[in-house]
Amino acid sequence: HLNVLKSFLDLFNANSRDVVEKLRKEGEKEFDCHDYMSECTVEILLETAMGVSKKTQDKSGFEYAMAVMKMCNILHLRQTKVWLRPELLFKLTRYGKDQVHLLDTIHSLTKKVLKRKKEEHQKAKKSILEKSSLEKLIAQDEEKLKEMKTKASKSSAEDKFSYGQAAGLKDDLDVEDNDVGEKKRSAFLDFMIECAQNGVVLTDDEIKEQVDTIMFEGHDTTAAGSSFFLCMMGARPDIQEKCLQEVDAIFGDSDRPCSFQDTLEMKYLERCIM
Repeated sequence: HLNVLKSFLDLFNANSRDVVEKLRKEGEKEFDCHDYMSECTVEILLETAMGVSKKTQDKSGFEYAMAVMKMCNILHLRQTKVWLRPELLFKLTRYGKDQVHLLDTIHSLTKKVLKRKKEEHQKAKKSILEKSSLEKLIAQDEEKLKEMKTKASKSSAEDKFSYGQAAGLKDDLDVEDNDVGEKKRSAFLDFMIECAQNGVVLTDDEIKEQVDTIMFEGHDTTAAGSSFFLCMMGARPDIQEKCLQEVDAIFGDSDRPCSFQDTLEMKYLERCIM
């Protein structure tokens, strides 16, 4: 589990810097930090669990976070207002119409991500098939080459030079980033799509439901916890100062990114978060 977190450390650092810049723009005025923390956790989940690069993201992460919060408000409202509980009456109210729009926003993100990832897998699969066909042709050429070499005279050192190497063909010692043996980090969504393509009975709707669960529950809990922490730090400047002293003792004047080892040194900060 820790190794998985370590692999995402650069991503955590980048998103943390982004949210700090957004908070800094608010200045000294009072504001709701939960909106920013929600957006940040959604973007992190999109990159970690869904495998969607931040470079390809639009404002859908923020829209998703806001839609989830508004949806939760409607759910809480239905629990406290008896006349909103019957489905027929609820649909006639503005809350019912708002819910339809919010659900569309929430589901559209997961549908868009799922569609994009499936297209990427199809392209990757096609590329692998093309590469496999090319390797077969190369193998056939190498067989013919071996037959020619057994008949050819080996009068000089140059004659001993492998035709395969001279032609720039792949050798056993060649190393490429896309070698089959290379182990790459697989996102949760990628794993489910691969399972579905390899014979595991998983429909698109079932995958979407799993993604909805991960996105909805995963971002809300982390966003709420980090927001409570920030509020408590604002209410207790004395505790905030101790946290700052601990961080300064670790980083000093350096502006370097936080490493995993650094987090292990943040004993006081960890207790405040817990």
